[in-house]
This record gives sequence, C-alpha cells and structure tokens, in this order.
Amino acid sequence: MLENPPPGLARRLLTRLMQIFLVHGLVLGLLLLVSGDPKWQWAWVNAALAVGRGLLFAGIVLVCRRETLAAPGEWAGGPDWDRWTVAAWAIAFFVVLPVVAGLDARFGWTPFRVEEEHLAGGLMVATGTLLLGWALAVNAYFIPAARLQPERGQTVCAEGPYRLVRHPGYLATLLACLGVPVLLGTLWALIPAAIAGAAIVVRTALEDRMMRDHLDGYETYTRAVGARLVPGFW
Repeated sequence: MLENPPPGLARRLLTRLMQIFLVHGLVLGLLLLVSGDPKWQWAWVNAALAVGRGLLFAGIVLVCRRETLAAPGEWAGGPDWDRWTVAAWAIAFFVVLPVVAGLDARFGWTPFRVEEEHLAGGLMVATGTLLLGWALAVNAYFIPAARLQPERGQTVCAEGPYRLVRHPGYLATLLACLGVPVLLGTLWALIPAAIAGAAIVVRTALEDRMMRDHLDGYETYTRAVGARLVPGFW
C-alpha cells in the first residue's frame, strides 16, 4: 500500500465506480423493460451482486492497489485485438444477454425454473467476483487492457490464483458469463453468454502469446503453471 495517494486517485476511483454502476444499471433496465416485470427478483439480485462487486474492487484498490488505478494510459498502445475482443464480449454480455433473458422471462421460453438453479448461478457469479478480486489484490500490473507495461517495470506475477492458472481474471469473467443466465433462470441467454465467453477465450490465447513473446520470465512461468484458464484442461 502506498503511503500517499497518487494524484487524482479519488477522482479516478469514483469515475470507475460510476462506470460500473452505470453499465449495470443499464443492464438492469434492459432486463426489467424487456421482461415487462419491474419486480423480477433475480434481475435485482444480479444488480445487487454487481454493486457489491464494484464496492469490493474499490476497497481492494484503496487498500493495496492504488498504483494500479493511477497507472496512466491503461488502454493506450494496446493491440487491435484487445479492443475488438472486449467489444464483442461487452455487446454479447451487456446488451444481447439481457435482451434474450428478458424475452425468455416474458414469454416463458425456458420450460422450468427451480430455486437451486438461481442459487447455483449466484454462487458462480460470487465465486468469479472473489477470484477476480484475489487476482487484483496480488497482481500489481492488473489493468483492464491487454498490454505490457514496461513503463512500470512489469514482471511476472506467480502469486495467489496465478499459481493455479495463468489468467485467473479471465476465468473469473467466464464464471460470470455463464453464471448470470443461470442466476436469471434462462437457458436461452446461455447462447449470448457462450459468445461472450468465446471472446474471452480468444483474448486469453492472444494475450498469452503476446506475453510469451515479450515479457521476460513468462515462458519459464508457463512451464510451472501449464493452464491458461482451467487446470488440467487448457
């Protein structure tokens, strides 16, 4: 933890929180509007989990990752695939998925829903949130963009969840992609969730190759931790 907050930390943190809440507020609005049910319980639960996620990440940044938030130019200088994979994921997850889920809830496309299904989805989302927070807490170079940070002297992180998989942040995102449709109780929303997940898998492969080629020590790290996302699988 830094002794003195970097300049503009409070403003950057507030901006980041506002972005998170705005996006998930729009997702909630889509779910309620398309479903026609302003009291849809699981849409509100999903929104509450998103708010909790934003507050958790803000706490982690304030406690031990102030320098990460203050890193300049998070998205500057990244490869083109970084932007298009993020765009594909965001459109599928934040736009198409809520629309499909709302239509499913309105017209009853999913034939049955059980309480345990919703709870299992919530557990997947919560697990992804905790995993992502853990990765943020231990990795001083954790930023949204898939780019190297030579200006900050980037080194390989092999602590915490990085001892199990090389990209725990993306694994956490995959858990959220699959967990949200289950939480909402909609099988049809698993289709855009799978598209969003595919974008994350592609991004993982491309980022892993970039780090192998350009980050000192990463090739050695891959021999110690063989899994990109799922231990024993890939």
